[in-house]
Amino acid sequence: MAMKLVVNQLFADRRGKLFRVVFINKITSMVYIVEVDKNHFPRPLTFLEFEEFVENQELQMVDDNIVRLDSDNDLTDVQRAKRDFAWEVVQFFFQVVEGEQYAFVPRYRQQAIKQACETFHISYNTVKTYLVRYWSGGGVKNSVLPRFANCGAPGQEKKISDKKRGRPRIRDGNQGVNVDDKMKKAIRAGLNKHYYSQRQNSLR
Repeated sequence: MAMKLVVNQLFADRRGKLFRVVFINKITSMVYIVEVDKNHFPRPLTFLEFEEFVENQELQMVDDNIVRLDSDNDLTDVQRAKRDFAWEVVQFFFQVVEGEQYAFVPRYRQQAIKQACETFHISYNTVKTYLVRYWSGGGVKNSVLPRFANCGAPGQEKKISDKKRGRPRIRDGNQGVNVDDKMKKAIRAGLNKHYYSQRQNSLR
């Protein structure tokens, strides 16, 4: 394949829909992509099909501005508890499939989801939602939380002031800092350099 393709790259089609590359199987020459704003499992494309989409400008690589970068201090206790539970379910799923490539094979995926449902006493759709969020959000821990765009005031950034946003710290007197545009840019640069690479360094 002529173009350099790595896991977690984000692409947009002509209508503005976003797609993330979630797995590349070099043995079968298949690329798996997930539509970011849909609760659908990743779908496969051949390397050739994907390359043609890019060459015809039906898909264009875009900057990744959807990975959740909020720290634990920006989350409520309820959000952290929900995040940690969903993350535990996702990690259990990948342990059951015993190989990331099998997560994209419906037969093995269904078996692992069934075990997760029985182990955590949750529904099939709940497990599916956690997995799709994980893939859509770049595989970081906070990816299993709902996207900001689907919460209150969609698409609007909170105003930055001198007052620290989020829950006050209890254990120490350090108030922390607000994540402004400059800091977000630095964090995303770090993600691009160290995580969105062929080495796929883990953020888990």
